[in-house]
Amino acid sequence: MKTKRLLSREYAVQMMYHVSVGDASSDEALHFFWFSHGEDEKFVKDFAEDLFHKAYRNMSYNDELVRKYLKKGWSYDRLGEVEKAVFRVALAELFEGDAPVYAILDDYVSIASSYMDEKSASLVNGILDKIKSEFDIDRDRVQRD
Repeated sequence: MKTKRLLSREYAVQMMYHVSVGDASSDEALHFFWFSHGEDEKFVKDFAEDLFHKAYRNMSYNDELVRKYLKKGWSYDRLGEVEKAVFRVALAELFEGDAPVYAILDDYVSIASSYMDEKSASLVNGILDKIKSEFDIDRDRVQRD
Protein backbone atom coordinates (compact mmCIF):
# COMPACT_ATOMS: atom_id res chain seq x y z
CA MET A 1 0.00 0.00 0.00
CA LYS A 2 1.26 3.45 -0.88
CA THR A 3 1.88 5.99 1.85
CA LYS A 4 -0.03 9.25 1.75
CA ARG A 5 3.12 11.12 0.78
CA LEU A 6 3.99 8.71 -2.03
CA LEU A 7 0.45 8.95 -3.38
CA SER A 8 0.59 12.77 -3.19
CA ARG A 9 3.94 12.82 -4.98
CA GLU A 10 2.62 10.57 -7.71
CA TYR A 11 -0.46 12.76 -8.13
CA ALA A 12 1.73 15.87 -8.38
CA VAL A 13 3.81 14.20 -11.11
CA GLN A 14 0.62 13.31 -12.98
CA MET A 15 -0.61 16.91 -12.68
CA MET A 16 2.70 18.22 -14.00
CA TYR A 17 2.52 15.76 -16.87
CA HIS A 18 -0.91 17.13 -17.83
CA VAL A 19 0.54 20.65 -17.98
CA SER A 20 3.52 19.42 -20.01
CA VAL A 21 1.56 17.65 -22.72
CA GLY A 22 -1.47 19.91 -22.91
CA ASP A 23 -2.29 23.54 -23.28
CA ALA A 24 -3.82 23.71 -19.83
CA SER A 25 -2.99 26.33 -17.24
CA SER A 26 -2.00 25.14 -13.78
CA ASP A 27 -5.53 25.77 -12.48
CA GLU A 28 -7.08 23.91 -15.41
CA ALA A 29 -4.71 20.98 -14.87
CA LEU A 30 -5.70 20.75 -11.21
CA HIS A 31 -9.39 20.93 -12.01
CA PHE A 32 -9.08 18.28 -14.72
CA PHE A 33 -6.98 16.03 -12.49
CA TRP A 34 -9.38 16.06 -9.53
CA PHE A 35 -12.39 15.78 -11.83
CA SER A 36 -10.97 12.64 -13.45
CA HIS A 37 -9.55 11.10 -10.24
CA GLY A 38 -12.21 12.15 -7.79
CA GLU A 39 -11.58 13.87 -4.51
CA ASP A 40 -9.07 12.34 -2.14
CA GLU A 41 -8.22 12.64 1.51
CA LYS A 42 -7.45 16.25 2.51
CA PHE A 43 -3.78 15.60 3.33
CA VAL A 44 -3.17 13.83 0.01
CA LYS A 45 -4.93 16.53 -1.98
CA ASP A 46 -3.28 19.45 -0.16
CA PHE A 47 0.21 17.95 -0.31
CA ALA A 48 -0.13 17.01 -3.99
CA GLU A 49 -1.34 20.49 -4.90
CA ASP A 50 1.43 22.13 -2.85
CA LEU A 51 4.08 20.07 -4.64
CA PHE A 52 2.51 20.77 -8.00
CA HIS A 53 2.42 24.54 -7.39
CA LYS A 54 6.06 24.57 -6.26
CA ALA A 55 7.09 22.56 -9.31
CA TYR A 56 5.06 24.73 -11.68
CA ARG A 57 6.49 27.94 -10.19
CA ASN A 58 10.08 26.68 -10.53
CA MET A 59 9.70 24.75 -13.78
CA SER A 60 12.17 26.80 -15.88
CA TYR A 61 14.85 26.81 -13.19
CA ASN A 62 14.53 23.07 -12.55
CA ASP A 63 14.56 22.30 -16.28
CA GLU A 64 17.86 24.20 -16.56
CA LEU A 65 19.30 22.22 -13.65
CA VAL A 66 18.45 18.95 -15.34
CA ARG A 67 20.01 20.19 -18.60
CA LYS A 68 23.23 20.90 -16.68
CA TYR A 69 23.45 17.34 -15.36
CA LEU A 70 22.64 15.44 -18.53
CA LYS A 71 25.53 13.55 -20.10
CA LYS A 72 27.42 15.27 -22.88
CA GLY A 73 25.65 14.72 -26.15
CA TRP A 74 22.25 14.39 -24.49
CA SER A 75 19.61 16.97 -25.24
CA TYR A 76 16.88 17.90 -22.79
CA ASP A 77 14.43 17.43 -25.65
CA ARG A 78 15.43 13.77 -25.72
CA LEU A 79 13.76 13.25 -22.34
CA GLY A 80 10.16 12.09 -22.26
CA GLU A 81 7.44 14.22 -20.71
CA VAL A 82 7.07 11.76 -17.82
CA GLU A 83 10.77 12.08 -16.99
CA LYS A 84 10.50 15.86 -17.12
CA ALA A 85 7.46 15.80 -14.84
CA VAL A 86 9.25 13.60 -12.30
CA PHE A 87 12.31 15.86 -12.31
CA ARG A 88 10.24 19.03 -11.93
CA VAL A 89 8.28 17.80 -8.93
CA ALA A 90 11.19 15.99 -7.28
CA LEU A 91 13.46 19.02 -7.51
CA ALA A 92 10.77 21.31 -6.17
CA GLU A 93 10.45 19.08 -3.13
CA LEU A 94 14.20 18.63 -2.70
CA PHE A 95 14.68 22.39 -2.56
CA GLU A 96 11.51 23.41 -0.73
CA GLY A 97 10.30 20.33 1.10
CA ASP A 98 10.79 19.25 4.68
CA ALA A 99 10.82 15.46 4.35
CA PRO A 100 14.05 13.48 4.70
CA VAL A 101 16.02 13.51 1.47
CA TYR A 102 16.27 9.71 1.33
CA ALA A 103 12.46 9.45 1.45
CA ILE A 104 12.05 12.02 -1.32
CA LEU A 105 14.59 10.30 -3.57
CA ASP A 106 13.22 6.81 -2.88
CA ASP A 107 9.68 7.87 -3.69
CA TYR A 108 10.52 9.66 -6.94
CA VAL A 109 12.71 6.81 -8.15
CA SER A 110 9.82 4.46 -7.29
CA ILE A 111 7.43 6.67 -9.28
CA ALA A 112 9.89 6.77 -12.18
CA SER A 113 10.21 2.98 -12.08
CA SER A 114 6.46 2.52 -12.30
CA TYR A 115 6.09 4.75 -15.37
CA MET A 116 9.41 4.27 -17.19
CA ASP A 117 11.89 1.60 -18.11
CA GLU A 118 14.83 0.75 -15.87
CA LYS A 119 17.30 2.94 -17.80
CA SER A 120 15.10 6.01 -17.49
CA ALA A 121 14.49 5.42 -13.78
CA SER A 122 18.25 5.03 -13.31
CA LEU A 123 18.80 8.33 -15.12
CA VAL A 124 16.31 10.04 -12.79
CA ASN A 125 18.06 8.55 -9.76
CA GLY A 126 21.52 9.57 -10.97
CA ILE A 127 20.63 13.16 -11.80
CA LEU A 128 18.65 13.72 -8.60
CA ASP A 129 21.55 12.30 -6.57
CA LYS A 130 24.06 14.58 -8.33
CA ILE A 131 21.92 17.65 -7.69
CA LYS A 132 21.42 16.64 -4.05
CA SER A 133 25.19 16.34 -3.63
CA GLU A 134 26.09 19.51 -5.53
CA PHE A 135 23.65 21.63 -3.53
CA ASP A 136 24.48 19.80 -0.28
CA ILE A 137 20.83 18.98 0.36
CA ASP A 138 20.67 16.76 3.42
CA ARG A 139 17.69 16.83 5.75
CA ASP A 140 17.36 14.16 8.39
CA ARG A 141 13.94 14.90 9.80
CA VAL A 142 11.30 12.43 10.79
CA GLN A 143 8.62 12.04 8.12
CA ARG A 144 5.04 12.32 9.35
CA ASP A 145 2.08 10.79 7.50
